Amino acid sequence: MPLILNKDLPVYKLLKAEDPALLASEDACPKEDTIHLLLFNLMSDKVGAELQYLRCLGTSPHYVKVEFLRQISYRSAKQDENYLQRFYLTEADIQHRHFDAMLITGAPLEHISCEQTLYWQEFCRIIDWSKTHVASVFAGCWGAFAAIHHDFDVAKTNLSTKLSGIFDLQVFAPDEPLFRGCGEPLHVPLSRATDMDLDAVLRCPELEILASAPNGSPVFLKTKDAHYIYSTGHPEYERERLAFEYARDSAMTKAWAVHVPKNYFPNDDPTQRPHDLWVKPGKQLFRNWLEYYVVDKKREAH
Repeated sequence: MPLILNKDLPVYKLLKAEDPALLASEDACPKEDTIHLLLFNLMSDKVGAELQYLRCLGTSPHYVKVEFLRQISYRSAKQDENYLQRFYLTEADIQHRHFDAMLITGAPLEHISCEQTLYWQEFCRIIDWSKTHVASVFAGCWGAFAAIHHDFDVAKTNLSTKLSGIFDLQVFAPDEPLFRGCGEPLHVPLSRATDMDLDAVLRCPELEILASAPNGSPVFLKTKDAHYIYSTGHPEYERERLAFEYARDSAMTKAWAVHVPKNYFPNDDPTQRPHDLWVKPGKQLFRNWLEYYVVDKKREAH
């Protein structure tokens, strides 16, 4: 079903040109069947991240009304402050509001520790707020590492070589609703120079690992009460995204080694167009999250 967005958003115009069927007027849909979703966007490229996630959310069979949240403890010089003030909510705006779902993006922080992040205290307050004001939370990449660290004191660790590519995941919960219809093996893009303390995760009774990378690194996890789902990968990525990141990282000096993303380019040749094994499964995964963790909760509440 279509997305309900502020029509003045630049991303609205982009989606309308790309696929008008993804969009709807708020007046055209029954309010009781609409999912109210808050996208907590930590990325510097706000519009780029909006577009990635909205393409996935717009394939749900339910109407999804999306609002956007930003952090204010840190403001990137790359961002247009007028744009943020016009289209993004802040922590103060949401204090007394409730949402059916919240999606937390990653952030370009990599080896920076959680506590050294300039907006860490603000991030923690919003996570705590979500426990009583959001029915279901999906946290991705840095957002997942940070939320798990905040709630369960699981350390975010650094890698000497970036974990990048398309990986066949080892699925520990084959009946997990999140993975229904995503195919076997389950593929997901990974693109990070961080990991988490696996032993600490295994010692935590409140966390369940749903799927891991071949090296044992957790990729999908959830809390025992299923309130929070975490992904250290990027099911939202479009086909060309890892190619963009590989070219960008190769041109920069990093604290970690950068190699050609694994299982991504045909014959590992960056001059060829990459595979797209995860694009459809990634959209299915977000549909599953909305159906089985958001809509089902709404039905139970009524």
